[in-house]
Amino acid sequence: MAAEIDARPHVIGDLLMVTGTCISGDTTVDLSSFFSQILMAQVQASEGTATAVTAAIDADGTGITWTNLGRNGRFTAIGLR
Repeated sequence: MAAEIDARPHVIGDLLMVTGTCISGDTTVDLSSFFSQILMAQVQASEGTATAVTAAIDADGTGITWTNLGRNGRFTAIGLR
């Protein structure tokens, strides 16, 4: 199953924040329909206690990739529309 993007993005001035969920095994999400450039991204397990994992912003600047969490999680990305 692919990562699922929450229905309502959040607007912060000229920035957009998109959140969503991922399941164990997900390692990437394409956010090109929302962003022209991602400035920050984070992924964190939603089950148990865990530290946020560094999410790499893809070369085109509109997707994120992370290491498999091994469990369900949530992602957050902030960027320019």
